[in-house]
Amino acid sequence: HDLLVVDAATMRRTGLLTDWGAGAEPAYPVYCVYDAARALLFASNDARNRLEVVDVGDAARPAVVGEVAAVPELAYVSQLALDAPSNLIIAASQKGDSVAVVDVADAANPKILGSLTSDALDGATGVAYDAAR
Repeated sequence: HDLLVVDAATMRRTGLLTDWGAGAEPAYPVYCVYDAARALLFASNDARNRLEVVDVGDAARPAVVGEVAAVPELAYVSQLALDAPSNLIIAASQKGDSVAVVDVADAANPKILGSLTSDALDGATGVAYDAAR
């Protein structure tokens, strides 16, 4: 699987990340959130049970700059929510029956701050975040 960067104003391709799936572990990005201020795309990669950070600041040359892997916390992430001001991502894991909070302040080294795994989250498929609460 590849990542295609498109200029929304012209609907033309500006960049392509083709080596994302190189090696024994293919890339299978499913859910993405974008931090426009930092030009970073955060993508769940279901094939690798990871959250990957892609720098799209140079749209012609997007590049994976960081990742965090964890099972069950990031097993088949079914949704992501970003709170850009606090550099936090909330990830719902469908196979892990969990919700994880990931600190992405350091794009090269995202870290899981905590998680909740529960039978009550059986097949978790969505997440929302309200910074005011």
